Amino acid sequence: MRMILLTGGLVLAGFLQSFGQMSNVLSAYNYMQYGEWDKAKTAIDEAVTNSATAENPKAWNYRGQIYIMIMSTQETKPEVHIDDNPLDKAYESYRNTRKYDAKGRYKEDVEKGLENCRRAYFNKGAKEYNVKDYPGAFRDFSNAVDIADTLNVADTNAVYFAGVAAYNAQMYEEAVPVLKKAVNRNIKPESSWDLLSSSLLLSGDTAAWNQTVEEGLKKDPKNMRLLIQQVNYYLTKSMNNEARDKLKAAIELEPTNVVLYYNLGHVYDNLKDIPNAEKAYKKAIELKPDYLDAVYNLGAMYYNNAVAIRLAADELEGEAFEKEHVKENENLEKARTYLERAFAIDATDTNTLLSLKALYTRIGEKEKLADIEKRLE
Repeated sequence: MRMILLTGGLVLAGFLQSFGQMSNVLSAYNYMQYGEWDKAKTAIDEAVTNSATAENPKAWNYRGQIYIMIMSTQETKPEVHIDDNPLDKAYESYRNTRKYDAKGRYKEDVEKGLENCRRAYFNKGAKEYNVKDYPGAFRDFSNAVDIADTLNVADTNAVYFAGVAAYNAQMYEEAVPVLKKAVNRNIKPESSWDLLSSSLLLSGDTAAWNQTVEEGLKKDPKNMRLLIQQVNYYLTKSMNNEARDKLKAAIELEPTNVVLYYNLGHVYDNLKDIPNAEKAYKKAIELKPDYLDAVYNLGAMYYNNAVAIRLAADELEGEAFEKEHVKENENLEKARTYLERAFAIDATDTNTLLSLKALYTRIGEKEKLADIEKRLE
């Protein structure tokens, strides 16, 4: 008999506990009606943390509404502070409402609440992005993306800016999945492919980088950003043949881009293809007459070629030597033309001054040599 009474007592205790927590849910609802958000918060937090109502969808739904209103109140009334992080708590609440609402009674409320959270996360991410808080912006844009996916709505801006924010925060591994989502959805494709491949390269996955660049160029052969990525990679790795081919492809897309011609000249110079290097440098100078780097490099190339010719000629005699000596002087004269032109563009450039010093020493221009040496002091 006592066992029956004991069991009944336990059931009664459980009932009373559950009733008490449902009373908190009702209290929270009533506080909501009067805009007493601090009291509503206390009551509903007690309800959802108690085992008796921890899986009650109504409680979680009210909690989501309460924290959305707390967020709104704090935004419109800066002097009011009720909670440090109401948006995250609202989002958590609607996720749990959805989780525990087996019969779908709160489906409409959840979708409306999540949409409010999505917009709030995007706006918060935008503010953080504008003040260069890129880690924060990535987190909040990512939440907006997750909610949009849950609701099956398109939020292309959130996807794109989540990727950009992660990239700017140098969170390259975190940037990859969201940028893959951007390219798969064809969101700002030229930029998204560029950021995705850059993130892979900067995270050290060169195999995936190469595969991604090739895939991106297959989809859009005119994606200049991907071509430039390849060029830069090949240049840093001294892969001159590969860099040459990609530069030529890039020039077909941008035939007036002086930097492309300059780099093509540099690559041909590395390959010891002097005629084509000369042609590329001269094209860059034609497009931009005061392009110091191109003017200097052309002059330096002529000088280095003259030195190489002389070294080879020293092994020769007679007419063969004289023939090479003529070529040497021709290159020295061309070097002088372009190095002095570089000096006219920028008389303080150290590389130009050092090259002119070597040139004037070689050709015996003592007065000009003295002037250059003085400038180098």
